[in-house]
Amino acid sequence: MKPKHLAVLLILIITLGVAQQIQVNADQAREKVVAFEQPGETDDIKPRETVTTSQGQYWVVEILRGGRIITLVPVSADTGSIEFEGEHVKDAIKIHYLANYFTTQKSIVDYLSSTRAYARNKQSAFSDKHSSFTASIEPTIPENVTLTKKAAYLLALTTARDNANKLGEATKTAEGAIATIRSVNDIDSLDGMFDEFFGAYDTFLTSLSSLSTRIVEFNTEINAKSNAGELDAQTATIVSLTIQEQGLTQEIIEKRDDVDANKGSIQTNLFGKLSEQVDEFQINLADRVAGGLQDREIKSIQDRVKNLSANYTTVFNNSLALPQYYIDEKNLEQKANTITQKLQIATEECAKGYAECKQIEPSLTDIETLLAEMQQAISSYSPLECTNGKIERGGRCVCPAGTEEDPQGRCVTPQEQQSTGTQTSTLIIIIIVIIIIIAIVYKFTSGGKKDETPEMESSYFGFDNQ
Repeated sequence: MKPKHLAVLLILIITLGVAQQIQVNADQAREKVVAFEQPGETDDIKPRETVTTSQGQYWVVEILRGGRIITLVPVSADTGSIEFEGEHVKDAIKIHYLANYFTTQKSIVDYLSSTRAYARNKQSAFSDKHSSFTASIEPTIPENVTLTKKAAYLLALTTARDNANKLGEATKTAEGAIATIRSVNDIDSLDGMFDEFFGAYDTFLTSLSSLSTRIVEFNTEINAKSNAGELDAQTATIVSLTIQEQGLTQEIIEKRDDVDANKGSIQTNLFGKLSEQVDEFQINLADRVAGGLQDREIKSIQDRVKNLSANYTTVFNNSLALPQYYIDEKNLEQKANTITQKLQIATEECAKGYAECKQIEPSLTDIETLLAEMQQAISSYSPLECTNGKIERGGRCVCPAGTEEDPQGRCVTPQEQQSTGTQTSTLIIIIIVIIIIIAIVYKFTSGGKKDETPEMESSYFGFDNQ
């Protein structure tokens, strides 16, 4: 495989690896934390980078009040879960707290930046002075004049220049470490780098003190040579002016005080109290999570009560269409009263606090059971199909008030019943009369002919029956 193709493949693998690890972005992490904020608080992520612990990568969200961090909330960049227990949580808080401190509190960053500029200027100034002295001043001193303090001065000047360079490098290293705090190892490295930084500063100030001493010694020697006539006054003056460092003693004092103050601020107050500060954040976080869980649990129970109340209203309204006998038979009214009482008690108790709200959960289960029973009874009801004008009453088909059941099972008024009786009697009489008439007709028609026929035949044919 060509090197170019290999490089592209490696970049792709690395990119995919990062994409697989970070499933939750910074904004999603902040959304997870909103539930744990109190009124008047805000959240943020500065710097907007994940931190790495033994358990993976985390976004650490700051909860702020008035610009001051109240607590830090680690959110898994892989699952989005909020974690508040374990050493890895403490590590995540510690890492981000330091990174946030250096991002938002510019005093240390500015101090390092100004120190690096100061060290660079000192290095340049001492280098220029050493070159100027050896190239321009030293040749003007007569060869017969022996200046025993010159070499010590030049050595001190070179040492101060080199130590200024070391201070500048130590400062630059610390600045770089501050900008890349992502793991516990970075914290340990940064702590060590600050040790090196302050050590380099101490060494540089020590070299300045040595240089100041060597300047005084060299200048004393030059004045002595001038007074003795071994060195002309003009040359002596030029040499003295060249080696002088105006205000160096006061500068050393001020820088020493400045170093001591910043060393106390960084090493004692920041790194020295880091674990204590992180413990406080973790305790606050645990309290927030516990409180947040309770608040969410209370809300969940309250929502459950509201849903049960809405369901009860629907079921109760549906039960109003049922006949009273069926309501009594299924004890629906008693169940409705029980549900109403339990819902009222649940609402009142849940408003008191977490403990009281948790105690009503069994009661909510009872309500669910009663509602299910009511719903089942409503669904199971099947009205009677009454005919002939009858209506359902008490689970039976009966005639409405003001009517009575006739022999055919129909519901009729008394007038209709009487009219129907009369009509029936008349019809019976008519039927009887018709039957009698038919019988008479039959008797005198078909029956009479049957008796006379033999005589007619005998007479007609002239037979003698004897």
